[in-house]
Amino acid sequence: MGAESVEVRVAALGLVARCEREHGDERGETHRAILAAEAGSERGRPAWSRAGRSGSGRVCYATAMRVAVTGSSGFVGSFVTRALASRGHDVLAFARGESGGLDLGDLAGLAERLRGVDAVVHAAGTASADASERVLGWLEVAGTENVARAARAAGVRRFVVVSSTDANLGTTARANATEVLTAVPPSSRFGRIAKAKEEALIGLGSKSFEPVVLRAGFVYGPGERTRAPGYVREASAHGGIRLVGRPLAFVPTTNVENLAHAAALAIEAPRAAHGVYHVLDRELSTQVAFFGRYSIALELGLPRRGSSLFVERLRTRFGVGLDEGELMRRGASGTLDARRARDELGYEPVTSLEEGMIALGDWVRSIGGSDALVDLARPVPDDASIVSIVRAAG
Repeated sequence: MGAESVEVRVAALGLVARCEREHGDERGETHRAILAAEAGSERGRPAWSRAGRSGSGRVCYATAMRVAVTGSSGFVGSFVTRALASRGHDVLAFARGESGGLDLGDLAGLAERLRGVDAVVHAAGTASADASERVLGWLEVAGTENVARAARAAGVRRFVVVSSTDANLGTTARANATEVLTAVPPSSRFGRIAKAKEEALIGLGSKSFEPVVLRAGFVYGPGERTRAPGYVREASAHGGIRLVGRPLAFVPTTNVENLAHAAALAIEAPRAAHGVYHVLDRELSTQVAFFGRYSIALELGLPRRGSSLFVERLRTRFGVGLDEGELMRRGASGTLDARRARDELGYEPVTSLEEGMIALGDWVRSIGGSDALVDLARPVPDDASIVSIVRAAG
């Protein structure tokens, strides 16, 4: 057992002892059983150590909450579900379209399912760049608002939603931008939808209902089947993922394990109420460095040099270039201020960029390579996926 593992386990056992003192032997024994069950995990690190250094990320079972996760079978939702469970919370996992899942158009049914829940992490939705703005609007904005209204009616206190840094991505590069939304409209339909979703949710806040928004950058990791297949198709058709403008332009990135960790912190931290937070990796990545590593993980050739941002925008305007949002995301994202998440959530990334890329590459190889990833791509949401939401709106 390494020095770090010894330190983590000693600290975790200290938490057990404190729990025994404060809440009795029975809860302490529960902790001991959990620690014993989790003693072995990937890369030789105890599962509970990934939630926070020295075991501090694990909550005491006396303060554990009942948390509902929407979109639990999806990419982000599945990681959030595991992160919450590893911290001792009682997780109710809901996935749309599955038996026992949530119907985002049935407000009464949603409220009934959420009674007795302390917090909700809403990870349902889509990150598909190919979905129409109408479908995105109904799924992301109306769907989120429906779940939030139902949660508020059911007496849920904390409501965490996963959003995107595209919400404040305009047509010029950002420089250490804070979470405050500007008057400049987002450059992409996905950004406009993210902004509208955030505004709808924050507007529902009250003393007894606490919305929290987590804005993630470019989310990557094993199991991502929405955007990654598109990059594979682009690389296959054009000889690599195209770099836009300056190769050294900064791209905000978020490993999915870091996002899931932040979601767990967001339901626990008292100061998180009504907050909006940038959730980012520790590393500041340039476009060429990030997409170089990403291409290797996806088993693609190295990225290829594109034209200037001005020329690429002209190509987009004439319908032969990248989507405007993707264009700006690659070539002019800039830098974001993530200090608020650190100060108010206690957020520190738990997975490095390098570890995240290794995990992504391992997963791609395990499914049979990049061609298999394209075959496993999630279907693009269409009008059929929003029928119940539209019907509920009248």
